[in-house]
Amino acid sequence: MSFLAPLFLVGLALVAGPILFHLIRQSPKNRIVFSSTELLDASPPKQQTSRRIQNPWLLLIRCLIIGFLAFAFARPFIPDAADTLGNKEVRRDIVIAIDRSASMNRPGISEQLMEEARKILEKLSPSDQLSLFGFTDAISPIISPEQWTAMEADRRINFALERLESSTATALPGLLVEAISEAVSEIEALRERTSVSGFGEIYLLSDFAEGTRINGIESIDWPSSLRLNRVQLSPEQEGPNLSLRWVQWSESESLGSVANIALTSSGAPLRSVAEISIRSALDDSLLVSPSEHFVDGNTETIINIPVAQELCSQPLVFALSGDSYPFDNKLALAPDYIPQVSIGLISQSSLANESSAPYFISKAVQGFATPRTRIDSQTPLAGSHVAYVIDRPLATAEANSIKAEIESGKTAIVLAHGTGFSDTIRQLSGSDSWLMENRSSDTPLLIGEVDFSHTLFAPFASPRFSNFTSINTWQTPKLSAPGSAKVLARYDDQSPLLVEEKRGDGSLYIWSGSWAPPASQWVLSSKFIPFLHRFVLSASGGPPLPSNAALTSSEIERYQPMFPDQLIQTPGIYRFPRTENRWLAIHIDPLESKTNPISLDQWEQLGLPEFEESVAQAQLARIRSQSEQESARTIEERQHIWQWLLWAVLALLALESAVAMRSHQRKEAMPS
Repeated sequence: MSFLAPLFLVGLALVAGPILFHLIRQSPKNRIVFSSTELLDASPPKQQTSRRIQNPWLLLIRCLIIGFLAFAFARPFIPDAADTLGNKEVRRDIVIAIDRSASMNRPGISEQLMEEARKILEKLSPSDQLSLFGFTDAISPIISPEQWTAMEADRRINFALERLESSTATALPGLLVEAISEAVSEIEALRERTSVSGFGEIYLLSDFAEGTRINGIESIDWPSSLRLNRVQLSPEQEGPNLSLRWVQWSESESLGSVANIALTSSGAPLRSVAEISIRSALDDSLLVSPSEHFVDGNTETIINIPVAQELCSQPLVFALSGDSYPFDNKLALAPDYIPQVSIGLISQSSLANESSAPYFISKAVQGFATPRTRIDSQTPLAGSHVAYVIDRPLATAEANSIKAEIESGKTAIVLAHGTGFSDTIRQLSGSDSWLMENRSSDTPLLIGEVDFSHTLFAPFASPRFSNFTSINTWQTPKLSAPGSAKVLARYDDQSPLLVEEKRGDGSLYIWSGSWAPPASQWVLSSKFIPFLHRFVLSASGGPPLPSNAALTSSEIERYQPMFPDQLIQTPGIYRFPRTENRWLAIHIDPLESKTNPISLDQWEQLGLPEFEESVAQAQLARIRSQSEQESARTIEERQHIWQWLLWAVLALLALESAVAMRSHQRKEAMPS
């Protein structure tokens, strides 16, 4: 038997009280009356100390009462066989963070990573919890705590190694602050999964290169009973790492076009020789023969490479050779591209009519720097435009021509400000379900619901710009659209304002109403120019693409929607869909090329709780003691022995009262 509060057992010493009481306080014996003493005066009886205990059963009951009370306050319990406290292991909460940044692609690091991970996994006990994830500038889960717990204990190590082997290094940059912050959050989540205390350990497996961002680590709130174990990974051969960074194009009278490139050396103090060639991104053919360049260790130098003028308009790859690590030896460069957009404006009004929609459209596009936009109202059906604005009903031949353009990937918007547009809309959409009707009331309409997730209204998603309710519209027909069409905006009476219909590779937009100022305040509002700019951008294929962008998670998220048929994961050149001369160039973040390990002094300045065995053992002992106390408290609360003892005390008190009363009555009944 064990006790939660063994100090209360000191109360057993109070048993001496009843014993002394029964030894000292003795009642006189029965009186025997003699005839010779009847004439004598009575005197008080004398108390005599005797070692003989009177009323032993009453004494026993009183001693039991005191003993049971002492035991009850000591909170006794009987340890279960399944809850043996002496040999109980402390559960550990383990988080393993694996660096998957570009610098981890150096030879030998992958094999060393697998070996170090195996050593960590083999130290885990069946009761330990594990979370394993990879990190770059974003977090990639590999094994969740639920997966680890659900797996059979003898299969966990192989399962973890298989998952780890399938998660290879990427070309993304590393962000240590994200990894450590996520690891701390995982530890706290693991502790919330159980009420039993555990010791937390974070294993950080990385090359800890200088290019790995560590800013902000010192501000992380570090929980108690948590230690960081830093596992340094190194390539099989140490040597200089050379890399290229794009600077700019320049012009020289003697050389013509010149590519200015920064050649960087990292990882060794020795001078290095690099060979740089230029190849075509289209077929990998050699365009400019290799040239030798020198760079001192741990420095950066700008080199100038002449490039023929005709090569500047095609995607290029600058290839580097001569260093120890080839993971960053290619620099992709796309030609500068500014979209040229021609809009066919089909209207009965001229561009000079200040009360017409074409006038405001032509004035608005003049301020568009990107894409460069031209309005063609003279030959709007020439077929060389990327977008069409239709402000009048079309003849059958015109509608068929525009329909073919839309299906080939062009964009058109119909400003349907009368019932005469019904046939035009039906011909362009290929559906007879469209209908334009006159309204029974001339009450001005306001713009109600707007789909801010659509690209045309995305600039207004912020609450500061999302109010459209002040824009009045008059003389507006009522539009009925088929169920296949997507309603992007509605009037305040729930009738459609703007509807999108996908036709082939292009898009057809139907605007219910006119843009002319006498019929609508739309072109006079602050929403018109941003809306028209988004329409032109959408028609041109999107915003301008950079000639040289770093490969990061945010850049992938930004550009991936523009390339639905290509997965942006590695550096290189990506061709924009349905174009011949529009490219996106992606390269490895230049910081990843800085492969020198972070200095020990720089790491210690972060103030992270490094792993120390003596400190860990002391914390484990403290947690083990807390765990034992918690387990004992749980067992005691389940058994409730103290309650039974109190019931026994109540029963003994009743018995003691009965025995004492009977003893007293017996004494009074004795003859004096």
